[in-house]
Amino acid sequence: MKLRTIFIVKKEKTMKELPKTYEPRDVEDRLYKFWVDNGYFHAERDPDKKPFTEGTIKMDRDDFQTALGMVYDTFGWDHEKGCPTAACLDQYGMADVKEELDSLGLLP
Repeated sequence: MKLRTIFIVKKEKTMKELPKTYEPRDVEDRLYKFWVDNGYFHAERDPDKKPFTEGTIKMDRDDFQTALGMVYDTFGWDHEKGCPTAACLDQYGMADVKEELDSLGLLP
């Protein structure tokens, strides 16, 4: 449970420190090489499957937003900020994390 707490606090602090603009080349070239070198792009595509069905590898934007909303609802996360809500942190017994995030202005 402590590891999860550390991860959430780290994620929230990182969100606050992110630059206003994203520079893809700073990250994506290195990640792309890692993914290619490790075979992560290998997939068997079934052209008869429609987007957002089990076993497919493609989703359109609306399907992705729907899926993301379902994940946030399942875990009790805020849709706008993409992070745990106060109620979620209470449910998992993480009052200390809730207080810290609140003090940093990161709690939705």
